[in-house]
Amino acid sequence: AARVTPRPAPRPAVVPPAAGGLFRVQAGAFLSRENAQARVDQLQGAGFDAYILSAEELFKVYVGAFADRANAERMAERLRAIGFEAIIVQR
Repeated sequence: AARVTPRPAPRPAVVPPAAGGLFRVQAGAFLSRENAQARVDQLQGAGFDAYILSAEELFKVYVGAFADRANAERMAERLRAIGFEAIIVQR
């Protein structure tokens, strides 16, 4: 009988994070935390996982953090489709 040697299971592909950081979908930038929080509340009410990161003098509202730009693009399109501004930044 032929002897079969088991092959090791293939490893799942690991996508390294982008060199410049993750792709985030920015859905607003505000001078006051209160205005940023209001946008977060709107986005969360629409079912998005929104959060605030402060940068310099601004409070920026983001949805998602993606290693792959294509995924960020899809999220931005979902936001635009329901009337939110959305730009993709690498941070």
